[in-house]
Amino acid sequence: MKQFKTFLQEAIELEYHNELNSSLWKKEGEDNYTLKPEIEKKLTDIADEWGKFAKIPKEAILDIILTGGNANFNWTKYSDIDLHIVINKELLLPSTQWNTPFSHNNAISSIINDYLRSKKQLWSLKHNIRIAELPVEVYAQGHEELYHENQGVYSILQHKWIYKPIRGNYDFNNKELSHKVEMWEKRINNAIMGNATSEEIYNIRKRLSNMRKSAIEKSGEFAIENLVFKALRNSGYLQRLISYQRTMFDRSFSI
Repeated sequence: MKQFKTFLQEAIELEYHNELNSSLWKKEGEDNYTLKPEIEKKLTDIADEWGKFAKIPKEAILDIILTGGNANFNWTKYSDIDLHIVINKELLLPSTQWNTPFSHNNAISSIINDYLRSKKQLWSLKHNIRIAELPVEVYAQGHEELYHENQGVYSILQHKWIYKPIRGNYDFNNKELSHKVEMWEKRINNAIMGNATSEEIYNIRKRLSNMRKSAIEKSGEFAIENLVFKALRNSGYLQRLISYQRTMFDRSFSI
């Protein structure tokens, strides 16, 4: 369990991050941080290029935000720079349909979400952009999406915090977390060693994703299920699962 212990050491250190990542942030007074101008400019340029790449109309872009670990006190060497372009999805439709009622649960919304995810993946395959040695992860999110509890969210366009990050005292070194990570590691190992089908791997990944999403919505960034997900990601187990699923999928169509 060396990899998991490494993760726990990283997690425990989070309690002692009294400052935001100084590679990105400039401190101005007590608990008042602003994004460094050179960082802000680069992230704005990246967001602009991603918008062009995804063919998002300028009028659809409402904001550009920085969130995730690098907008919080729980940043680690594993943390990406989570750069989100906040958009009005309705304006991705042809202009003749802008006044048409738009449901975020309908087929059109689903197609738009799939399109945005595909653009995110294609961009990641084509580019490896780093800021202060940290990978930049770009994504477009709908303006109707809610932010999670205690989540730091910084508006790059408005040059201010939408939600300031909040320090907290969290116990990451506990038996429940260790037990859950071990359980998922065994499940992943058993699936791969047992030659699970692509569909079975898909169900495992979906369960993991749903578990994480539900926990974050209920308890915020430090929900134990979210920490389990991060532990599996940081230790490489999640990537093993993804790679294996791709292999099995391709094999099922090969002769």
